[in-house]
Amino acid sequence: MNSKRFPWPLFGAFAAMLVLGLPGLVDRLIYEHEHVGYGRIVPWGIWVAAYMFFAGLSAGAFLIYTLATVFRVERFRPLVGLALLTALVSLAVGVLFVTADLGRPDRAFFVLLHSNTSSVMVWLGWLYTAYGIILGLKLAVVLRPGFAERAAAGGGILPRVLALGYRPSPAQTAFDRRAEKVLGVGGMIVALVLPGNDAVGVLRPR
Repeated sequence: MNSKRFPWPLFGAFAAMLVLGLPGLVDRLIYEHEHVGYGRIVPWGIWVAAYMFFAGLSAGAFLIYTLATVFRVERFRPLVGLALLTALVSLAVGVLFVTADLGRPDRAFFVLLHSNTSSVMVWLGWLYTAYGIILGLKLAVVLRPGFAERAAAGGGILPRVLALGYRPSPAQTAFDRRAEKVLGVGGMIVALVLPGNDAVGVLRPR
């Protein structure tokens, strides 16, 4: 990569914000909600609102992907990789926000380990887990031909590993297209169900 084109000032700003935010993260993990200072300036639902924003952004980006791969809208084909990456990153950021809203973020996995099927939170946990797995698999299917091409051009060990054994052939292309379609339909169903489940979880009387 050309060092002149790398956005070093932006990278430095993000690194500085990360360092400045670490004390707050440590305080949040140790003292939970004690020092948050909820009120007019810091409303209780701020993390939930941010989580729902990024969850909706992830679902929207994924639907752009399905328009290209499932419904064959070719004008969206160049956006496939970017849409999938946006969906995966937005999902991770949304889950990070809702985890920060928990009184004990380290117990977030209890939702999956001790499932109560009558709980909306349990359904959200399993749906987001399935959605994340689908996004990861689809991103691997989309990106591995490019990594295989880099590996063949002498790109090193990392592209060879990330190619996941991809070998260009008509059979491989046909398999990838079937995998894209199956994962696309499954992911589309989950992406459409999640916003409604989120709304139930937020609006359901406590």
